Parts: sequence; C-alpha cells; structure tokens
Amino acid sequence: MSTAFAQIAPVTWQLAEARIVDVLTGSVIGLVCGVLAWPAGARGEMRRGAAALLRGAAPLIRITVERAATGRSAPTARADAAAALRRALLDRRIAHAAYAQLRTEPPSRRPVDTGPDWLAALNFGSRVLTGTSWLPWSEGSAWPPDAATWAREATEEVVSATLRAAAFPADGVTVRPPPLPPGILTRLPAPSVSHLVDVEVWLHALASDLAAVGPGGTVKGGLW
Repeated sequence: MSTAFAQIAPVTWQLAEARIVDVLTGSVIGLVCGVLAWPAGARGEMRRGAAALLRGAAPLIRITVERAATGRSAPTARADAAAALRRALLDRRIAHAAYAQLRTEPPSRRPVDTGPDWLAALNFGSRVLTGTSWLPWSEGSAWPPDAATWAREATEEVVSATLRAAAFPADGVTVRPPPLPPGILTRLPAPSVSHLVDVEVWLHALASDLAAVGPGGTVKGGLW
C-alpha cells in the first residue's frame, strides 16, 4: 500500500492518514462480519463435521474386519482403503476443530440439552481409526466359515447403525450385533483366537459409542 501511494503521489503526511483509514475500515468490516456470524455458533458445523466423520469411518470398519477374517488385503481394494483412511483422518480433524470451537462458546440456554453427544461421536471416529491401524491379523490365516460369517453380520449391523447415527435421529440408534456362534473359540486355530476376540471387543465398543451418540440409543444382544 505504501509503495502504491509513493508511486502515485509524493510522500506526505496524507499517506499515514490514508493508511489509518484503511486499517480502521478493515477492522470495522471484520467486526461486523464477526457480529453477524457469532450468533450462529459452531453447532451447525459440529453437526456437519460429526456426520461426515461417522459416514467416513463406516467403510473402514468393513475393510478392517474383512482383512482380519480373510487374512489378506485385497489388492484391488488397497487404493480405496488408503483413500478412505485419508478421508476419515481429515474428517476427524475437522470434527475435532468444530468441537474445540463449540467448547469455547456459552452453553445452551435450554434447561436440559438433549442433543447428540458430540464427544461420543468423536470417540467413535477415533476408535475406528485406532482399530484400523492396530487390530492384529495374520496374513494368509483365514477364519473358519462360521466365524467369517459372524464377523460380516456383526460388521454390517455396526456399519448400518453408523450410517443411521450420522443423521442424528432424536431417539438415537439401536444396535443389534449377533452373538458369537457357540463354542467357536475352541474350534479356531490358536493364532486366530486373539484376532477374533479383538474384533469382537472392538465391534462391541463401537456399538456402545454409537448408542451413546443419541439420547435414546441402545445396544441389544451384544457380542458376548
């Protein structure tokens, strides 16, 4: 700005005056924009960010359980899995930023806030990403058909509940994961027992997180 003024006209005391006017004008514009935007708060962005996180995490649940059950990662799905992981990481970052902004705002004036539990949604997204990165599996070691069938049924139940929870229904979501087939742990090879138990505990924890997102959510059946 100073260079432009110096080229247009000789430098005088009016240059400082023009700079002061520019600074004040920009400050007023920023203040007005802030006043207009502040009443909206971060609640809308929190809802959008949490919904995107839930929807982005859903495919990772399928990928993780399929890899554990089959003992392999399909070559044709590796690129899709990497893209889904990058998207979910970005969604989590945005949702956490919205939650941080929300926490700096005054609490709701309603006597009881019965809206979604945003922290439970963030916990769910973090748990999915942690499981995707750390759940153990043995390459080339597939589960027996009944164990793989159970895993896919339980996974689809959790994924379906995840997509329903992304709409934040007023009564929450009900998750009904099927129980493990009787005696299945005694029939599994030793290396696969810990993998199956880890997946079982992970899916059960995800179901509990989903039920906690909505005020009326419940977990029925269970994985135990």
